[in-house]
Amino acid sequence: MTTQTSVARQQDTFSNWITGAGVKSKIAAMVSGVRGEQLVTAIVTAVNQNAQLGQCERGSILSAALTGAALNLSASPSLGHFYMVPYGGKAQFQLGYKGMIQLAMRSGDYFSINAMELREGELRAWNPLTEEIDVEMVTDATVRDALPIIGYLARFKLLNGFTKTIYWSREKVVAHAKRFSKSFAKKDSPWQEHFDAMAKKTVMRDLLGRWGVMSIQMERAHTADMAIVRDDGSFDYIDMQDGSTDSIAGAAALPECTPEKFEEELHKWAEVVLSGKKTPEQIADMVGTKYALTEEQRARIMKLQTGE
Repeated sequence: MTTQTSVARQQDTFSNWITGAGVKSKIAAMVSGVRGEQLVTAIVTAVNQNAQLGQCERGSILSAALTGAALNLSASPSLGHFYMVPYGGKAQFQLGYKGMIQLAMRSGDYFSINAMELREGELRAWNPLTEEIDVEMVTDATVRDALPIIGYLARFKLLNGFTKTIYWSREKVVAHAKRFSKSFAKKDSPWQEHFDAMAKKTVMRDLLGRWGVMSIQMERAHTADMAIVRDDGSFDYIDMQDGSTDSIAGAAALPECTPEKFEEELHKWAEVVLSGKKTPEQIADMVGTKYALTEEQRARIMKLQTGE
């Protein structure tokens, strides 16, 4: 009996589950070939590196990973495009600031975009009204790394020359995190384990949300950020304090695309794809801003290019 139990546990590993026929076909419906294999490897790596993530509901881990994959972002923890974060027994999709930059640059609207920390003595003056900032960077990397961080800077420049810069002190970032994240104080919270990356993301999110040019992919990423992705494609923001959806209120209230409506529109989308005006991914992203698509519906849109 003990031997049977041991064998059952070995067969029930996350690695075996995600490489099973049912889950593999679900992944292949959205991400096929080499990209699908890379996604599986990245998910398994993330789970192996985070014991609490491995204890989360497996479907929520997969949904978070597929959300990032649909945005053509890497699930590799080392790249920091997005993270699968455990919370309340489920995995959240959390967009990283590097993922934000990736999506912004892909849009073709940005000449440059960046976020960085400022160290003690580097900020000489900052006028939030005129956005005039006077910074004198410490050029010696070794000396600079030893200095305490006092705040975070985010800036972009569009191709048309429009430029925006914002600066948040470290105290402001902490106050924001405490106000909007229920898990801020937990030792396994991203805020505790990767504070600087989360701070840059917060400042970058505020900058882009207020003044950036948002592509359909960027809008979808911002909507899914910090959410548990349900099976029907809708979002549950369980880590946010009441009333703190922070410019994404109502995103979870997207109406579903009924089977009748979906079938009616699918033929139109197929014509658009066949004409070469849009790719299946662009169609899926566009529709995803209007309806809460199920994974099956999104997979069918992604197959339009093959004529299936």
